[in-house]
Amino acid sequence: MKKIILSLSFLAFVGVLVAGATQAVWSDSKTIQGNTVSTANVELSLVKGKNTQTVQKPVVSENLVPGDWGEWHHIGVKNVGTVEGTVHMRVVNVQGIVKEICDNTWLQIEVHGDSVGSSGEKWPVYNGPLKDLEGGIELTGVGVFDPSLPVNWVLVVHQKAGLHPDAPNWTQNRECTWDEIFIIESYAGDGDGFGDGPIGVPI
Repeated sequence: MKKIILSLSFLAFVGVLVAGATQAVWSDSKTIQGNTVSTANVELSLVKGKNTQTVQKPVVSENLVPGDWGEWHHIGVKNVGTVEGTVHMRVVNVQGIVKEICDNTWLQIEVHGDSVGSSGEKWPVYNGPLKDLEGGIELTGVGVFDPSLPVNWVLVVHQKAGLHPDAPNWTQNRECTWDEIFIIESYAGDGDGFGDGPIGVPI
């Protein structure tokens, strides 16, 4: 019994020493302040294109007959955000007293660079029915705008409207109207390097 008591006393003494040893830790620390995560700004503005002789939009084509095209119009799409982005256009509010007038309205769309050292070369991006643009079309991805529109660059959109050669007789003296929406998008990264949680043990 005496030996057991001595053994327990020795263990208690060792425990005190260990506890004392873990408390005797000196340390120092420094703080880094101002760690910040900020997000980008995606924004466009519509401007008058430079170095172009065409009429500024909206498109107004009058007195057309089947197979006829109106004059070219233009608008400049400028990336005024902080990151590059892809530019899209879609038409909305397509309206005509006679449905066939809008069904037979055709659009040609070309783009070129402005104030970016461009030679003035135009790149065609669409030639087809107005109604098919209700789903939208990308205007970048061609020429100097492949794959996207850089910050502070201007993409000049040239466009003309025409009446399809097969437009029926009852589309005479009618009009088709529509609105156009220009959109710039910047997609998220591929997510490489993002794990499911912390690897180490929090301090």
